[in-house]
Amino acid sequence: MNGVAAPETDERGGLQATEAMREIIDGRSVRCALVGQKTYEREVGVCWIGALDIGAALIEAGYARDCPRFSGGRYAALEPPASLTLSLPGYTASADRKETTMVVVAIALGVTLALIAVQR
Repeated sequence: MNGVAAPETDERGGLQATEAMREIIDGRSVRCALVGQKTYEREVGVCWIGALDIGAALIEAGYARDCPRFSGGRYAALEPPASLTLSLPGYTASADRKETTMVVVAIALGVTLALIAVQR
């Protein structure tokens, strides 16, 4: 998901983040606004279940961090002290890097999201 940095499943906190993502989604319909970029050949966007921003929920619960390079800081204030122990990938703050690598929580957590409605 755009603007969210979550640990990989083989990193500290990764399995817990995976389980949290599964619990948040729990078979519900997910709506995503795609940003027009891809990572790992998959679309990147901000996703919701109803009015719940999934990325914000993961960050508020301490399972992920704000990725300032791609969020513009929109999730920074949501980070609880516990999430600050999660490491950020090196690219998250690098504004001058030319690649369009994005953090996609669904990929990092090994969860597949069904894009029910796509807004561009």
